[in-house]
Amino acid sequence: MKLDTGLFMASAQRIYRAAGFEPIGPYAGAEPPEVLQPIWLYLEKNSELPPPRDDSHRQG
Repeated sequence: MKLDTGLFMASAQRIYRAAGFEPIGPYAGAEPPEVLQPIWLYLEKNSELPPPRDDSHRQG
């Protein structure tokens, strides 16, 4: 899961880091306004969920 926020949003950053998000570089789909790009932070958290089960072989 990826998200982005402004460097000036310190409270939000603390919440995201406490939830396990780590800094990364810019990612596709993130579109902060050009004027904010120098002060923008990108974060990612690796999913801790197991892969989905393949139940296609089950009959319902």
